[in-house]
Amino acid sequence: KSMKEEAHERGLDPNSFEAYKKVRDMPGTGWERDPNNPMKITFCPMESVWAEYGEEGRKLGYLYCSIDHVLYDGFGADLERPYCRALGDECCDFRAKPRK
Repeated sequence: KSMKEEAHERGLDPNSFEAYKKVRDMPGTGWERDPNNPMKITFCPMESVWAEYGEEGRKLGYLYCSIDHVLYDGFGADLERPYCRALGDECCDFRAKPRK
């Protein structure tokens, strides 16, 4: 079932950023976060696999990560990610805010 269907079944507004935070498409295990900023991912298990395949692997990983923009948009939020581990950055820095 889709994330929006799950949000609706749980009585959440399927077009809200709050619903996105409660209905996730990925498990929360495996990732490590900056303890001072949980929106900064310091370890991503998928990125570590992509990195094993060098530059081409990272490019494919970055393409995969681009879905985050679509997901946030679908739940009424704008996402900026100035840093992305798939591009070789030290972290993925998610800066999401609900659209007005």
